[in-house]
Amino acid sequence: MENSNVQAEMIDIFAFPELKSKYNIMGVPALIINDKDISFGKQSIEEIIEKITK
Repeated sequence: MENSNVQAEMIDIFAFPELKSKYNIMGVPALIINDKDISFGKQSIEEIIEKITK
C-alpha cells in the first residue's frame, strides 16, 4: 500500500489448491516474488524489502 510499484494478494491455499500445486507450497505463510522466487515462514518488513529489491 505504501508503494504503488508493489502488488500483494493474500490467498487461501485450501480454496485454491491449484496454486498450492503450481508453486509446491508446503506451508504458510509463503511469499512468491515475480512468480518464481518463493520463501516460507514469518518475515519482517526488512526481510521482505531485501527480497523484493535484490
